[in-house]
Parts: sequence; structure tokens; C-alpha cells
Amino acid sequence: MRERERERERERVTNYLELPNNPTTRLQENLGFPALHIHLYYIRKDAADSRCSLIRSLNDSYNRVQR
Repeated sequence: MRERERERERERVTNYLELPNNPTTRLQENLGFPALHIHLYYIRKDAADSRCSLIRSLNDSYNRVQR
């Protein structure tokens, strides 16, 4: 059961990172290194979460100043 879940997660992450002309993807294919897919996915996810958090924080600060 867990192996199926892991495989589905790997496929989902792989599909997320498969972009045309993406040198990282070619590197991953050449090395046969699927762990890199997952690692890059979480780096991107963390960066996106941080951006959202920063924007929210700036927006809150701006709204406080406007009051």
C-alpha cells in the first residue's frame, strides 16, 4: 500500500517538474535520480509558500499603516 502511494507521489512530482527544455529534467533523466524530483518539488513548494507569506505580511502591514 505504501509503495503504491510513494509511486503515485513520484509520478505527481515528476509531472509537476516536466517542463519543455528544462535542463534539470534532462539531468534527472540522464542520472536516473528520482529523489532529485522530490527534492526540487519541495524547494519550489517552500519558495511559493514563503512568497505567499511575505506578500500577506506586507499587505497586512500596509493595511495597518493606512488605518
